Amino acid sequence: MNKRDRIKTIFLYGVFICYILLLIKILFLSRVSHLEHRSINIIPFYSIIEYIHGSSPNIKAFAFGNVVGNIVIFIPLGTYLPLFKNDKRLIANWLVIFIVSLFVEIIQGLLGIGASDIDDIILNCSGGFS
Repeated sequence: MNKRDRIKTIFLYGVFICYILLLIKILFLSRVSHLEHRSINIIPFYSIIEYIHGSSPNIKAFAFGNVVGNIVIFIPLGTYLPLFKNDKRLIANWLVIFIVSLFVEIIQGLLGIGASDIDDIILNCSGGFS
């Protein structure tokens, strides 16, 4: 590997580490734990449908931010995986994205931070798969 390729690789790893740290901050460290008010949804598309039928402007704004945020936050993971793995198969990358998203929701549920929602997994995977 020549010097230019080595610098490019170090830069890519550095940006990826920054992305992972930002992901941890957003998903785990920016929220307060409320174990007594935990929210868990295992019905696919339930939250999204509730957002669509919500009439309050505040709910609409929250819903938009939640849906778009859950998609956008996983786009970099889907972009970086093929760059770092020797296994370029699409199914392997999809599996990693799904497992990471599932892990995030399980941890959020156990710690009582945010809501554990199957819709978040669906949206995260949609972003990671794009």
